Amino acid sequence: MRAERGRSSRWDRPHWPPQAGLLASAVAPVVVGTGVATHFSVVPAGRSLGALGVALALGLGLEGLRRSPGDQGLTRVQVPGWPALRQIPRSTVAWLAGAGVLGVWLAATTAWWLLALGALGCAAALVVARPSAPTHVRGLEPLLALAAAELLAGWGTVLVELGRLPWLGLVAAILPASLAAAIWLLARIRDLPTDPGAGRLSSVAGLSEKGSRTLFHGLLVLSLAVPLLITVPGLDGAECFLPWLLAPLAEGPLRNSSSAEPALRVRAVRQLQLLLAASSVLLAVGIWAG
Repeated sequence: MRAERGRSSRWDRPHWPPQAGLLASAVAPVVVGTGVATHFSVVPAGRSLGALGVALALGLGLEGLRRSPGDQGLTRVQVPGWPALRQIPRSTVAWLAGAGVLGVWLAATTAWWLLALGALGCAAALVVARPSAPTHVRGLEPLLALAAAELLAGWGTVLVELGRLPWLGLVAAILPASLAAAIWLLARIRDLPTDPGAGRLSSVAGLSEKGSRTLFHGLLVLSLAVPLLITVPGLDGAECFLPWLLAPLAEGPLRNSSSAEPALRVRAVRQLQLLLAASSVLLAVGIWAG
């Protein structure tokens, strides 16, 4: 009965937005970076919206590239390599073009060398989005690339809005980066029971499930340590600990990810996606008010 209630939960309904995790990962570093910038001065609204637009457009464009024809799930790519140009939807091309135009505009209004930072972020995101062949075991390169892309997005937001990158901005970006990497890893742990049966090798097979879970727990701890890293140098006050109010909610993903029920494993990823979004907002508010 309990399992049936879990399947009928709002976490598992079909209308759940399929890009929820994508949007959370794309917006979170921009939100935190904006909180850092507003802590020091008034931020131009145009640049803030531009940074948000780049993150969303790039994320949606890369998601379109990652989905191959006939793919039915976010982690079930059946065609190795990038899709042919004729197979790329026009909407995907439009998203990527929009991200490029906004990125050039932001660099033109701040500093042209920011294009190099944007190129690094795009390269890291491409590593995450690139489909892999069914027989190819991908290591932790996508996880590291995702963390790098999140960090660069957060740092780039601060640079665009503030014109410089203080220590506070360097440290604050760790929270969304670590939680986004944790979501990526948890999604692969979720698929471990089904990937071998479908003829695919898991990207965490080299770590083993135990090692993957240890790394997952470490990423959660790292995200919780960010307020401590901020306050130890005396940069801010207790307001930066607002994300700790959500710490009890991490119990849900930890418990559900260990369940044998597929629906509960799916729920664990969705819970962590919401935790990423809410924690990033609270950290941004805390830094702004500090």
